[in-house]
Amino acid sequence: MRTHPSVNVGPNEAMLRLDPRAEKRYQQLWLGITRRTWRSIVLVPADPGGSAAEVARCLAAVGKELCEVPVTAIALSSLEYGSTLALAELQQRMEREQEPSARRAALVEVTATTLDRDALESASIPHAIGGELLALSPAARLVIAIPAVISEPLGGAVARHADAVVVCVERGRTRAADVRLTTELIGRERIAGCLLVE
Repeated sequence: MRTHPSVNVGPNEAMLRLDPRAEKRYQQLWLGITRRTWRSIVLVPADPGGSAAEVARCLAAVGKELCEVPVTAIALSSLEYGSTLALAELQQRMEREQEPSARRAALVEVTATTLDRDALESASIPHAIGGELLALSPAARLVIAIPAVISEPLGGAVARHADAVVVCVERGRTRAADVRLTTELIGRERIAGCLLVE
């Protein structure tokens, strides 16, 4: 997928600078998905060669501005059994931990990070990500970009543990047959919506 006009303004600043039109689209997406209760959402490209990583980073940046709890984006370029299991455990832990506690009040926010297949190999939670501890509070929100489930079937296991899934469709590139197959592989009932990426 093409990247959106964005510039990372530094680790201490929360918001990515987006083109005003792109920012409005991510605001609309964020407000649309927050109509339902969720802790983790998965973004999946319908195109087998596509990526939802930039969408995850931009959505998390907008979410961090609009949300009172930490929003973390994780973008995976590939999946293996270990990383799939670790993400599923993280999503399940977030779901189980309903009650806030003082111990969880001190947490490290990771606004957006890209992980390779080895980054989540250890199945223990919390995980070290980029040398920092990712300790999510029960109220935190997790935006996960996975590869297309057509080319990486293990993404279906990550999507199954998410509260919702958004399918990313690239205008002029994604075939209708790939959108249908992605919908079948994930399950129509799991999909909260579709994002058309210019």
